Amino acid sequence: NMPYRKNIYIFAKYYNPKRKMTTENKRLKPNFMFSLPKLVGLARNAVMWGTRDLSELATYGIDINFINTIDDKINEVTNFSTDDELLGAEMDRSETKVAYFDDTKVGIRTMMVKVKQVFKEDSPTWILFGTRGLNEMNELQLIKCGFRVVRRATQFLNDLQAKGITQAMIDELQATVANFDEAYDKQQDAKFERKSFTIQRLIQANELYAMVSELMASGKDYWYTRNEAKYKNYIIYNTPSMKKPRGAGKAKTKS
Repeated sequence: NMPYRKNIYIFAKYYNPKRKMTTENKRLKPNFMFSLPKLVGLARNAVMWGTRDLSELATYGIDINFINTIDDKINEVTNFSTDDELLGAEMDRSETKVAYFDDTKVGIRTMMVKVKQVFKEDSPTWILFGTRGLNEMNELQLIKCGFRVVRRATQFLNDLQAKGITQAMIDELQATVANFDEAYDKQQDAKFERKSFTIQRLIQANELYAMVSELMASGKDYWYTRNEAKYKNYIIYNTPSMKKPRGAGKAKTKS
């Protein structure tokens, strides 16, 4: 029932002044206190008022090209992929990564059960496989461990064949680890793409707010002593609610 496109509501959380900023975006903050949907609504009103008052605002450098630039910036801001879409892509890739994480761990463990039957635990050759602490390994450690087990199993295949390890088994583990490695990279790509889009949205929003502020300041100045109703059209209340704060002054008009 709201007049704005659904996606811009998702952006609002990135413009909540109470939201804790991450390391990646803490240096860049919104220049406005209200949500992005409210900024878009304000910008659309600014375009409407500015178009109406083009002749009056010409001396401030406000022309149709300036108005069109604001309109274009509104479209840029609202056409970003939604955070829900980006989060969904990241979660999908995370699920795939977790599945390969489990498969890789199982594959290594199965291989090492047979390896230990040939090379006793803590023997010099067993140590070469580097699987101690398998359950505590993080994702990158497990990937490196998986490829190392493949290399060592290939190296000692002649000794391990007696316990049922075959080249096909080694190849299967290698494929599993490679899939895990690729899934990890894709999940990381999605994670940083989401962070990048967050910053891009904020940059675009600040640019939009700057242009809207310039237009609104020009309109306020022109109508300050000429028309109170039109003057009020150009007021920006930079508060979370966009409502007039207590103690704000009233417009002065010519008698």
